[in-house]
Amino acid sequence: MAATTSPSSHPSRGLRSAAGLTAVLVFALLLNFGVMFYQLSWLLEPKQMEYSYTGTDFPNELPIKIRTVNMAFNDDPEHYRLKGTQAWAEWNAIRPPGKGYVYLGEVYHSFSIAMWHQLHCLSHLRAVIVDGDDGSDHTEHCFHYLSRMGGPGMYAGEEVVATGKNTTHVCRDWKQIWEWSAENVKTWTPDMWDRLEVLILVAPRE
Repeated sequence: MAATTSPSSHPSRGLRSAAGLTAVLVFALLLNFGVMFYQLSWLLEPKQMEYSYTGTDFPNELPIKIRTVNMAFNDDPEHYRLKGTQAWAEWNAIRPPGKGYVYLGEVYHSFSIAMWHQLHCLSHLRAVIVDGDDGSDHTEHCFHYLSRMGGPGMYAGEEVVATGKNTTHVCRDWKQIWEWSAENVKTWTPDMWDRLEVLILVAPRE
């Protein structure tokens, strides 16, 4: 006698099989999307280049990711004036320890950070306005250096005509660079200080 089958048994097995197959397909699809996303992010992620810091094999910028900050530009009559005891103290303290120089790489290649070089030259020109030229070629160097830096670092943001006051700019976080420079100096040996004093006339360490 042939066995009888309930009318509802075959459809239920089919539904379970279809649900299982759907789950497997969904899992495989999600897995493929995950792999694709990982590969795409890896391709688009900026690669950290390796440099020997010998000869010309070094990066054009500091090997750190610098934050951006919004800064409002306004005249500050209380700080960084042209002359006066307070002005001299503030301008002399504007650069971090090491006067803006750093050592990088396993060979300890010395570099001057452009931002601190620019501020040094601005301070020198301020001193020339107050006390007159010292007769060296330093003044002309600073004048030409600052005028050239206006090209590579030119910023095309809009400002209030004639004053530029109360204008917010998106800038690199100079405090982060100051702190990073100061940390780099903490690793210097006496020999590294001496090398800079001889080669680029850094003021003696305090």
